[in-house]
Amino acid sequence: MARAAQSARSLRMVTEFAAQQAEFLKHLFDQDDDEFAYLSVIKLQEEVGEVAEAFLALRKVQRREKLQATTPELRAALGREIGDVTIVLSLLADAVGLRFDELLVERLEDIHSRREKLLAERASNGDRPAYKRELPSPSTANDVQLDLFPAR
Repeated sequence: MARAAQSARSLRMVTEFAAQQAEFLKHLFDQDDDEFAYLSVIKLQEEVGEVAEAFLALRKVQRREKLQATTPELRAALGREIGDVTIVLSLLADAVGLRFDELLVERLEDIHSRREKLLAERASNGDRPAYKRELPSPSTANDVQLDLFPAR
C-alpha cells in the first residue's frame, strides 16, 4: 500500500508541476492560454518524434552515427524521451483545464473495466482466459490503489 500511496503522490506532483510550469512558460514566452495550448500540441508532436528516434536507435534501426551509444545509454535516452512526453502531456492537460492525475486514473479505470468485461465474455463462451493474473482495480484519483510504478 505504501507504494500505491507513493504512486498517487507522484501523479499529484506531476499535475502540480504542470500547473506551475505552464504559468512559468506562458510568462516566459508571453503566451496566453490558447497560444500555450496550441504550442503544447506542437511540442507534443516534437517529443513523440524524439521517442520514435530513441526507440529506433535502441533497436539498432538507425544510421551508424546515431548508434554510438551503448545499449544502457540508448535505453536511458528512450526513458528520458518518454518522460518528456509525459511532462508535455501534463502541460497540455493543464492548458485545457484538465488534471493529469485525474484523467489518467479515469482512463485506467476504463481500461480495467473493458479488460474485465472481455475476460468475462471469454469465460462465458468457454474460451480459455487470455490473462490469468488477478487484475488490480483502480480506485479514485484521490486514492490510487493501483501500483503504477512497479519495482523491476
